[in-house]
This record gives sequence, structure tokens and C-alpha cells, in this order.
Amino acid sequence: MATSAAQWAAVISTALSPRYLAIVVILVAVYALFRKTSLRIASYVPAAFVLAQATTTVLKHTINRERPPVAAQLVETHDPSFPSGHSSAAFAIAAALVILLWTKQWQPRHPGMVGVGVVVVASISAALRLYLKVHWLSDVLAGSAIGIAAAIIVWMVYRARPRVR
Repeated sequence: MATSAAQWAAVISTALSPRYLAIVVILVAVYALFRKTSLRIASYVPAAFVLAQATTTVLKHTINRERPPVAAQLVETHDPSFPSGHSSAAFAIAAALVILLWTKQWQPRHPGMVGVGVVVVASISAALRLYLKVHWLSDVLAGSAIGIAAAIIVWMVYRARPRVR
């Protein structure tokens, strides 16, 4: 039974990995442009995602922290542990979407459900990294903070930038 749970956790964690989330972010941005959304708003989530992943990658290879013991890990992974790339990607997207909802730049039919949903999915992504024993708690917390900070920083830059009419 535990093997089955670990297999499902690994599949979900892989689906929520930065490489697949990047594809989703790009597809959503393209869709937003086809819906006549401004380029500034359509590019906001991808920009937050890119900043979070760039920061995470630089820190991973600068700090070069070892992951939990291989014998404990439920999946195989090789790159450095700190910070969690899965967490930074998921929380960059979630925070950016919540900011768009909060500032009323995006008004879906059920904004509360969307906001709660993206935060829950980001939290699941982070929790799965702990469940699979491939990250320390500090890795996941730092990755989550980087993702949220990236979304805020990009939004501040977007808000400060003069709009061309």
C-alpha cells in the first residue's frame, strides 16, 4: 500500500515540477493573449515564474546543499537540495495568480475558489517534496518564500513601469 502511495506522490510531484509548470504557464499566457489580455498582464505570471526559477537555480548551485540520505528518499534525484525548485515554481505561480485576483486584473467567475485552489495545489507540491523525502523542511520553506517574493517583486516592477498607450 505504501508503495502505491509513494508512486502516486511521485507522479503528482513530477506533474507539478518546474519543467511541466513552465509549459502550463506559457500556454496560459498565449491563451490570455488570444483573449485580448494586455501583454503586460499576460506576461506577468511567466515573468514571476522565470525570476523564481532563476533565483532558485543560482542558489541551488551556489549553496550546493546535500539532499536527505538517498536510502530515505522515495524517488531518485541528483541536483542540490536548497531551495526547492518545485516549491518556488508552484508558489510563484500561485502568488502571481492571487495578486492578479486581488488587484482585480483577472476576474474569473469564482475568484475565491481559484485563489484557494492555486494555493492548495502549491502547498500540495511542497508537501509532496517532504513526503518523498527529497527535501528538508527548510528547502521547501525557502523555495516557497522565493516564489512568493518573485511574484511580489515582478508585480512591483510592472506597477512602477509607465504604461504605453
